[in-house]
Amino acid sequence: MDQGGKETLYTLCNNPYWKRVWIVQEVGLAKKLLVHYGAHTVGWVTFIERIQSYHDLASSLPAKLKKQLDEKYENSYKLQALIESHQDSLCQEPRDHVYGFVGLAVDYQEGFPMDYGKSLYDLWIDVISFKNARQPKVLENPILTPDIDTLRFGKLLLGLLGGPKIVPPNEVARGTSRPPDIHQDNGAELERNKILIPARIAGKIVHLGPTYQDVMSNLKATASWRASINRYLEESEQPSAREESALFLELLEDAEEEDLNIIFSFNREIVCPISSMCDAMERVDHVSTLIDVDDSALPTNSKPMSKDPRLFLLGGVSDYGDDSAGKVGLAPANARVGDYVFLIDGIEKSVVVRQEEGQVRVIGTAASAESRYLAREIKDSGLKREKRFGTTSFKWIRRYERLDLFVDVATAYQLIS
Repeated sequence: MDQGGKETLYTLCNNPYWKRVWIVQEVGLAKKLLVHYGAHTVGWVTFIERIQSYHDLASSLPAKLKKQLDEKYENSYKLQALIESHQDSLCQEPRDHVYGFVGLAVDYQEGFPMDYGKSLYDLWIDVISFKNARQPKVLENPILTPDIDTLRFGKLLLGLLGGPKIVPPNEVARGTSRPPDIHQDNGAELERNKILIPARIAGKIVHLGPTYQDVMSNLKATASWRASINRYLEESEQPSAREESALFLELLEDAEEEDLNIIFSFNREIVCPISSMCDAMERVDHVSTLIDVDDSALPTNSKPMSKDPRLFLLGGVSDYGDDSAGKVGLAPANARVGDYVFLIDGIEKSVVVRQEEGQVRVIGTAASAESRYLAREIKDSGLKREKRFGTTSFKWIRRYERLDLFVDVATAYQLIS
């Protein structure tokens, strides 16, 4: 190919035309493909062969479409995978970030409602419900491994559809519902009507320290907090907790009120069926009973003196290196010593869980510090955070660390927005 032809090929491969949503679908569904550019026409196979002869075009958009075409019967052609892999695709109608790929999806045959008259929020619900319907029946067989990325995907999808502004908060709140009676329900209603959110245990709250306002303004409160690490944690846990605490407090120095909005108490019940209660809490209980009990904890029937978030210390945190949970954080005002903190993949919030009367209840959300390994790496890199608190990220949850939360779709939305 002469120099002019090479430049034309480079220009064609870098044309944003290839990023259009509907071009992705046309390439995927067409029985015969021809590429027209000006007065030139070439077959798809010949076009791709020419691209492949240049190493620096291996990652071009047409090359990616060719790879997609080769994998059209694989799991990479499921609706979620298509939305994720083409999240940078261009379209004027935000609904096309979903509807533009429905016809390609190998799981579309199982049914997906298409209606351009629906609100963007209702479309978000449709996609999340579609994904959730394909989760394994973990209540029938807890050994089965569910997808853990529902909220991570939900967050990505929300961004593609326009962000949190697509629905007023009061409309979301109307979508919350009371859970079914888990003592009488066999689990079928939960799995049919609720969104399954697997969570990984971080640890058990063994101490509640000063409020955010106190620790930021009172040196005595800060000193008392530091001393509590020596009292309430195992000696082997103390070095990492000290470093995590120092880095977390440093992070909080520049926090705005908006940053703390991820910490809140639920004014409604979110419960888990007894059959989904995992060994994680028992394992953490065994470790944390060896540690000094916080005698300053509020009685179970007491109300907190302040509505401000409070620092907490976690006991029983497993050390998995970079994948470890942090041992400190900010809990909602209604948290108690003895509550458990669980992490959910893909969101900044952690959830505070209470075990009572043979059931598990989510009582609010918290901001958990990152492990010292990750926090130190971020600080040393000098990179500016997009958000004050980091997004939890893990690839899997060990079965003995997992708790299956069943929430209504509105609550799932509130956890990511």
